[in-house]
Amino acid sequence: MNILRYLLMRGRTLRNKTVVHVGAHYGEEAARYQDWGAKTVVWFEAAPDIFPALQKHIETMASHPPSLFCRLTGQKRTRHIAVQALVGGEDGGSAEFHLFDNDGASNSMFKMKRGEDDKFAQVRETGEVLELPMRTLDAALDDVGIPPETVDVLVLDVQGAELMCLQGAARTLAAIKYLESEVSREPVYEGGVLLSELEPWLAGHDFKRKTMIRKSHMNAIYKKVR
Repeated sequence: MNILRYLLMRGRTLRNKTVVHVGAHYGEEAARYQDWGAKTVVWFEAAPDIFPALQKHIETMASHPPSLFCRLTGQKRTRHIAVQALVGGEDGGSAEFHLFDNDGASNSMFKMKRGEDDKFAQVRETGEVLELPMRTLDAALDDVGIPPETVDVLVLDVQGAELMCLQGAARTLAAIKYLESEVSREPVYEGGVLLSELEPWLAGHDFKRKTMIRKSHMNAIYKKVR
């Protein structure tokens, strides 16, 4: 389940919303966010080899034809901002960033956990490990002129580092209404957070999961309930 599908099923859209997407990859969701009226989308991608392609892709959104929804509502074109940063729990620190052979889709601060029941056996590390500077989400948003207090939706696709990102996002968490996050019931990455750890932490910050967990590794939607 992704945030846009969740909202559309409830008769809602991203109109005039500010979306922050951490773990952007190539910005594959850009057209969908724009078609459904997002005001601003801030994309964070850590991998230096992927970031230029992300920038190039979101630049094409300036010539993306307006959707029927945007034409009917008079919605202005989405503002897209790309930021090259490794988002985590400490500002000014650094972390290892492991590269994988599936075009970077599984790049992570963690090694992949291997075992007899390896659901991702076809995905392998390239052997290249980068040492990248770390920024907290709140600080990185301030850097590009987006006050964390103005964010409506946060999407995390960070391969086991979801809790680390959230721990550096107190101001963002206080503002957002919805969170889309990858969750894992079983270990995928060594040291990666599990659903059993993430969910109580989110509950303590007034977020309730709104989607069923049907797989051991999937995306889930959380809604602010206070």
